[in-house]
Order: sequence, then C-alpha cells, then structure tokens
Amino acid sequence: KVTDAVVYGQGAVRSGEMPLLLDVYEPLVPDTDRARPALLIIHGGSFLHGSRKQDALVEFAREFASRGYVVASMDYRLSGDAPELSGATRAMYEASSAELKEAFRGAGIDDKAPWAAFEDAQSALQWLHDSEESLNIDTSRVALLGGSAGALTALKVAYHLDEVAPEAMAPAAVTAIWGSVDNDDTSVMEAGA
Repeated sequence: KVTDAVVYGQGAVRSGEMPLLLDVYEPLVPDTDRARPALLIIHGGSFLHGSRKQDALVEFAREFASRGYVVASMDYRLSGDAPELSGATRAMYEASSAELKEAFRGAGIDDKAPWAAFEDAQSALQWLHDSEESLNIDTSRVALLGGSAGALTALKVAYHLDEVAPEAMAPAAVTAIWGSVDNDDTSVMEAGA
C-alpha cells in the first residue's frame, strides 16, 4: 500500500516555508500484533536535484515493504530552494569548518543544503516515531538508507543526531550507498555508535 505525498513537516527557505513530503509504503502481508521495523530512504542528487520518486528508490521501497517493513521515502530541501536553518542545526552549520563549506560552494552547492537535508531527515525520523501507533512501527528498529547525498545525510544523522535530538530517536542501522561522512572526517565515528 502506497500513500503518496504525506507532509512530514515544514522547511524554512529564504521565501518562507515549504512543505516537506514523503511517500509511505506499507506491507500487504497480513498484519500481526507485532510492530514492524521501519526504513527511511533518503535520495541522492548532490543536494542539487533528485527526489523520493527516483526509480531505484521506489524499487528499494517496494522490496522492503514486501518483506514486512514500513518504508518512508523522503524529499528534503535542495540547494536551489535556498534553505534556512534553525536552532541547533544552525549552530552546527556555523561551527563547521570553512574548508567543508568551501568544498560544497566549490561544487556549486549552497553550503547550508547538506545541513538542511540533515534537519529534514530528523523531521522525517521524528514523523516515523510519531506515527508509531498508526503505522504499527517498532521505533527501536528504524533504519536509514541513503545514496550519495542521501548517504552523507544518513551518516550525518547517525553521528550527529545526539547533538540535536533525543537519543531515543537514534536509528538502529544505517546503509550508506555511494557516500561518506563529511569531508571523510571519520573522527565523528565512535565505538558503539
């Protein structure tokens, strides 16, 4: 069962706010009393383009839903949306290295866009947790899957979420396809994280 274009939050942009959308894929296998694992899919596209509708991601979503997962495939604010950051995410962006910001700007990417994707992924993760009852989700078994910019975002959530959100929201697992932590800075990784 696919529910298209669910609003999971609002994202600040230079011109105001924009709705943040995701698609939900639910298993058709008979429901049980046992809560289901969930998967949040984050698309790639260099923070410049891409969407939750990418063919490979739809295929991933359908496959995982057929195996009993509740899947949410999200969009996030892109560089061209002129994203604005708030609260703890803004502070983390401001504290990030000039070298990292320049690496994004040098690639033609608004250097706030990766942090906006991080902020939006937090909102989508929170939405999944808030939907625990209605979607029958086991919030202790929520995983992230991202490709390219989505992989960078998923890893940023995995290794920085505890700086801005309750630890209870931490993902149980992360699959990063074609991406790495910011600037390949593995110092953010800690044993047991």
